[in-house]
Amino acid sequence: MKNFYIILFSLLISLTASAQVKTTNYNSKWFLGFNTGATWSCDDVNNIWKWRSNENYYELDNDNYGRTIPFGWGVTLGKSFNYDYGRIFSFDLRGRYLHGKWYGQNKDMDTISMENFDPFVNLEDADAQEIKQMYQAAYGGYIHNYKNDIHRLSLELVLHFNRFREKTGIDPYLFGGVGLSFKKTMGDLLDNNGNLYSENILLNNDLDFDFETQLNPNENFVHFMPSAGFGIGYQIAPRVSLGFEHKTTFTLKDQFDGVISEIPRLKNDWYHYTSAFIRFGLGGRTNSSSNSSSSSSGFSNNESQIASCPSPDIYIYNTQNEIVSNQTIQISAKITNVSDVNAIKLMDGNRMLLPFEYDSYSNKLTAIANLVSGNNTFYIKANNNCGSDIEELNVNFADCISPQGNFITPSQNALNVENANYQLKAHFNHLKSASMIKLFVNNVQVYGFSFNVNTGTLESDLTLFSGNNNIRIVFENTCGSGVIETSINYIECTPPNIELIQPTASGSTTNDRVHEIEVLLMGSNIGSANIETKLNGKLLNKSDNDNWNFKQGVLKFNVTLINGINQITIEVSNDCGNESLTFTLDLENCNAPIININSPLSGNTVQNSNLSFSAQIQNVSNTQNITYQINGGLLQGINYNTSNNTSSGIITLSPGDNYITVSAGNECGNDIETIHVVFDECKIPNINISSSNSEVTNDNYTFQASIGNMPTQNGITLTLNGQNVNFSYNNGIVTSHVTLQPGQNKFLLLAVRACGRDNENLNVVFNDCMAPAVSFDAPNSSNLVSSQSKYLLIASTSNINNAYQINVSLNGSTIPFAFANNKIKALVMLDKGVNNFKIEVENPCGEDEENINVVFNPCLVPNLAFSGNMAALVTAPNNSSVSSSMPINFTIENYSASTNVVISNNGNIIPSHTYQIYNGVFNGAVNLFNGINNISIQVISPCGSDSESIVVSYVEETPTPDNPSPEIDVEEEEPNTDDNEGDSNEEDNGENTDDNGSNNEGDSNEEDN
Repeated sequence: MKNFYIILFSLLISLTASAQVKTTNYNSKWFLGFNTGATWSCDDVNNIWKWRSNENYYELDNDNYGRTIPFGWGVTLGKSFNYDYGRIFSFDLRGRYLHGKWYGQNKDMDTISMENFDPFVNLEDADAQEIKQMYQAAYGGYIHNYKNDIHRLSLELVLHFNRFREKTGIDPYLFGGVGLSFKKTMGDLLDNNGNLYSENILLNNDLDFDFETQLNPNENFVHFMPSAGFGIGYQIAPRVSLGFEHKTTFTLKDQFDGVISEIPRLKNDWYHYTSAFIRFGLGGRTNSSSNSSSSSSGFSNNESQIASCPSPDIYIYNTQNEIVSNQTIQISAKITNVSDVNAIKLMDGNRMLLPFEYDSYSNKLTAIANLVSGNNTFYIKANNNCGSDIEELNVNFADCISPQGNFITPSQNALNVENANYQLKAHFNHLKSASMIKLFVNNVQVYGFSFNVNTGTLESDLTLFSGNNNIRIVFENTCGSGVIETSINYIECTPPNIELIQPTASGSTTNDRVHEIEVLLMGSNIGSANIETKLNGKLLNKSDNDNWNFKQGVLKFNVTLINGINQITIEVSNDCGNESLTFTLDLENCNAPIININSPLSGNTVQNSNLSFSAQIQNVSNTQNITYQINGGLLQGINYNTSNNTSSGIITLSPGDNYITVSAGNECGNDIETIHVVFDECKIPNINISSSNSEVTNDNYTFQASIGNMPTQNGITLTLNGQNVNFSYNNGIVTSHVTLQPGQNKFLLLAVRACGRDNENLNVVFNDCMAPAVSFDAPNSSNLVSSQSKYLLIASTSNINNAYQINVSLNGSTIPFAFANNKIKALVMLDKGVNNFKIEVENPCGEDEENINVVFNPCLVPNLAFSGNMAALVTAPNNSSVSSSMPINFTIENYSASTNVVISNNGNIIPSHTYQIYNGVFNGAVNLFNGINNISIQVISPCGSDSESIVVSYVEETPTPDNPSPEIDVEEEEPNTDDNEGDSNEEDNGENTDDNGSNNEGDSNEEDN
């Protein structure tokens, strides 16, 4: 395997060293690849990745005999994404077909389990495990081997380092995928005659490599397996790349080799494929690299320059076909492979130029553009000597947008809750009033909610019904409507509670060996499965219905006591919690005291604090052996009559729960009985309204009040303007978030109990008269510069209903406008210079005024103006010159700082330091070449361009020197140059040239050329 890697790596290095840099064909997104390579694996059986052969079996008529070839091949077909010049990363989505053979062969014998071994099974009928057991019985073990012939179909995602590939031509990448592997694991367990191998052949691995036995006869033919890998390639042509890659497939099982490890392993079996590949791009045109004589700008380039010069690339950051509600939009784009801002154009749908800013360091273009109602199209175009690129952006400006909404809480549908009080929250866009929203719970409209128009948040305190609660919110504005729905399932859940009925308390004594226990179990969703009972630590049998029974909340079961103290435990659980109770019973053979409480009955609720008590107590001879308690304290005033064994008296109860315990003892044991009585001390409710605002200017209002002597919210009613509204009640506080109606709003809070009631009113006036406001949308900042005389003014208003409440003026004069959906629009003609817009709005509650300036700076196209001799040169089709230097002068009309001037001769740009431009007047000179000189003059600005050309013929005369040097070929001697002036002069006859014909100033025609 090491040699295979070395060969592949050497091949890649040689390609890198010898191949020339090629232009990538970015138009070719689809590709087709072919690969071939070696196969190997990581599993329980030693991997065999070398080719093996056994010449003893070559004569057999079977290609499988005598050799193992760990080899594979495959095909990939896919498409590239984000595959453009300058991108950091690109991605491939590709499908792969792979076919290969994987082998394994151990060197040492392994012990085979003899579990379920049948020594009488026929070899012809034996499966793989039974054959291995035969080897174990014959030789004391078996040497494992296997073969997998795999066909795999997979889908893979590939990550390329695009920027690195552009710079180096080397393409490293990572990939991962999922797919289906079609395989059966076979083993070479028998020789070519169908018999067991001899021990000597087995130890020497002298097999026929037929692999005739399926090792996992019960395995599926198709297996789902993920894979991952890496690769490296090299672009040898615009459409062709070479390289190698390694792929690992994770089987997710431990059966790839037909052997399940008896020793726990940290990972399952993996199989590998290391291959070389060639990939071809499909479709798309290849960038031209012909030896063009001129580009779009008129400058010549040779073939090698074009091959390494990429065209401009434009990437627009804005979202295509986005729907916006703002009148202006910021356009952002990245433009690479341009050297001058003048090579970029931003245009609207009418191909009118728009102003922009371009940062050459970050290659980012930004611009602020005004939108019109409906679809808006923008174009960005860039040019260089190698080509051009143009991208289109579409934005939809919607003056009126339909509303949208979503729930915040609950965040999921069919939510289960165990509290009846729930705070509902939802968020809405493009709604300006709570009157645009209706809330329904189980198809009943709910009025108690608040809506914040600034944040778009709705809140409501709901009181849920037991079971499913369907929540529906309907909303609409002038542009459309919508509805959102969800459901909340309220599960009433009460934690379990255990109350003893018989015996009534722990520590009682009995002489009944079989004793019946009776308890009351309270709580939600309690059944027999939730109950466990124990006697002296051992679970009781719940399936014995005669001795264990649970019905309607009452549990009865019999226990067989042992002499002395017996411990009984009851454990109960539900979704809300769990509860346990442990008590004792003392079994004695003599008669222990017996207590029966006649009055009051346990579990009663009374409204009188004075309660009559009576009980019968047997087997007690002394009153001092009897104890009476209430809520843990001694109970006074109870008398015991020994003649009839009864106790009686008057008990004074405390508000709430009261636990009355009677205990009696004698020499045989004790008895304890406890009863539970609730004293409902009913007090008249007392309401105190905390909210005190009598007049507000916000329709979102929180009502709050405290209620004393009100243990639950049962009996509380809150209405707003006669309609019931939702509220929450916690710790005696009533809270409700509501939306007020304009004018007076009347709250009524009512609290009712059996002993009385209380009610309070609160009047709140909502003053919805709000002062108007106005703001400019376009322009969105003052002193904005516009190059177009026609301008669309847009402004937004609030609290304005009619156009007569608005006044719009330009430079002090009132102008007409349109008003709809709170938008002011006016199409005006700007004056040159500063234009002042003023908008005034007024309603009965106030007024507002805003001013803004727009500067109109007409964008004028530069124009070339020639006079005198220059005008004649421009109009003449051909001109001639006897001088090697030709003076150039002209005037640039509409010249500005952003105007660029380009002078070239036969495609060679004249350096800017050789001429001057002052106030639009150009003065300079052009050195002529021997022969035809095509002088091009271009003036370019953001508003447009102008150009002219002059054709001049110049024939260079070669003077004959007076005393030519014998070492110099006169025919090849350079023309004489003037050292002082730097211009060629035929009349000087070489008097001012040195021996080498060079020019001290460097202004000779050769150097210019």
